[in-house]
Amino acid sequence: MAGSNAQNPLCMPLLPREAEARRESMNKQRHLSTALLMLAGAALLPFAGTASATILTSPVYAGPIKAESEGTTSIHNSSLGVSVSCGKSTFEGEVETFGASIPVSAALSSLTFSECEASHVTIKKPGTIEIHATSGGDGTVTWTGAELTITATAGGISCTYTTSSTDIGTLTGSETPEGEATIDINAATIPRTGDSIFCGSKGEWTASYKIITPPSLLVD
Repeated sequence: MAGSNAQNPLCMPLLPREAEARRESMNKQRHLSTALLMLAGAALLPFAGTASATILTSPVYAGPIKAESEGTTSIHNSSLGVSVSCGKSTFEGEVETFGASIPVSAALSSLTFSECEASHVTIKKPGTIEIHATSGGDGTVTWTGAELTITATAGGISCTYTTSSTDIGTLTGSETPEGEATIDINAATIPRTGDSIFCGSKGEWTASYKIITPPSLLVD
């Protein structure tokens, strides 16, 4: 306004003490903003990596896996071929691969069938098992590259079976050693790949295996 000596208070120069107070206020605001950003980042961390993943956990595990049968294990041939029923079966191997969007893979070093009636089983290759996560720590199981021959004690007729990404059953996880994770095989179809034509095209494998190593097992 003409003739007025009044000055806009926002444009007036600050005294040294006032300038220092304003700098401290601005620093506090910057520190607060940084702290809030750090808290927000920390809050998001639990959700990082939650994309579909198959990770064998015990609680986090990559090592040996061993299992033994519960009750009788059988491979039944509905043709005129050879069937077998065994009192004991085991397998063991090493967990080799796991991670986001891929199944757990364990190359087996051993697969055995013993205490068998009327026939015996020869393992040519134990193969590799893969566990695909479903939910609640459970999964489905496929078996690749296992090759076994069943030979009748009387008559010597043999039937050879080979797995190839064969869906054999389900894994039920366990958080505690007392619960014992299990693999249940319910009449899984195993292709017949060699020996007598009387063996037909397939066998049906029925078994239940309890995981003894690691003592507790989940698939996430």
